[in-house]
Amino acid sequence: MIAGRDCACKKRIILTMDDDQTKTEEWFGIKGDIQYIPLWKWLQRPDIPGT
Repeated sequence: MIAGRDCACKKRIILTMDDDQTKTEEWFGIKGDIQYIPLWKWLQRPDIPGT
């Protein structure tokens, strides 16, 4: 969350084994949406940022 704030990131992504969801998280008073994506799905979809 802090790195996302410092870099002004609009999309935060965490690669997982099988979780596929979006959550609103809070860390030290900083709130933001985090998208959890399975690695295999992230590698297959060019429309997901970071691929």
